[in-house]
Amino acid sequence: MLLLITNVKFNETNPDEISLTISNSAESGTLVDVSKIVLTYDNGTQYTINASLRIGRNENVTFSCHWPWRNYRNRNVTVVAYTKQGFVSQSKTVKTPPEVVWKITDVKFDLDDTERFSVNVTNMPCSLYDINVTEIDFNSHETNVTSSIVSIGNQSTFTCEYNWTSSVGKDATITVHVLYKGNESSSFSYNLTLPYFKITEVFFSNFSLGNPYVNITVYTSEFSTVNATVTELFIEAENGTCLFNAAITDGYELPKGMNMSIVYSWDWTRYSGQEITVRVRAADGFEVTKNVTVP
Repeated sequence: MLLLITNVKFNETNPDEISLTISNSAESGTLVDVSKIVLTYDNGTQYTINASLRIGRNENVTFSCHWPWRNYRNRNVTVVAYTKQGFVSQSKTVKTPPEVVWKITDVKFDLDDTERFSVNVTNMPCSLYDINVTEIDFNSHETNVTSSIVSIGNQSTFTCEYNWTSSVGKDATITVHVLYKGNESSSFSYNLTLPYFKITEVFFSNFSLGNPYVNITVYTSEFSTVNATVTELFIEAENGTCLFNAAITDGYELPKGMNMSIVYSWDWTRYSGQEITVRVRAADGFEVTKNVTVP
């Protein structure tokens, strides 16, 4: 019998809940019924969670359970599962989240404005304190940004004044620095590849014989060090379903500083009034998207 707790996840929107993934190995001789979970704090105090969970041989099961970890931060807790059959899992020790849990939830660079970019910072509901965003760096270079408080459970978008023209199409690291609880500090970095081409327009029409088509205009930045070579095109519904996909075998090279149109026959009339996402992929794997509403 090999019973493992393979994952412990803390619910960042509800600090009274965790989720556990328990695995009953293929070598196990029987199914098991988990009857309780025991969490042992670093001071020896125990918290018991009653459970009723059946796990078959060679099966993984994830489930949520109540445990108020709000005030037990940045400390070890050891988790053990017990079964009705008398089997006990291997223990798993994890560290609870810190006093503030925050994230860089979005970073946007617009090729039409290389003098600035935006960063979205979210202070998760499980945080114990508001955070003060004091500095945002681009590749270790400080940007011009206004300091601001992000309260618990909220998010804010920061506009960073910084000329990133010379970095078009290159990898970049955005680092956000915050203060909380007076002078406690924390930082988080976000890595991405900066855009070097973009979808500027999506046009729907019909050929002279009446067949519908879509015309996608793509622009490659004049500051890019390479031309964009488009290899694949997707059109997706709001729920992510692929409505159209075209692979360009030899690639379609888009010269720097120019707008180029890609035209495909596609019956867009079936999706009139719906919002769709147009996705264009380059040979290097970089993708750009644009959301539009079908007329």
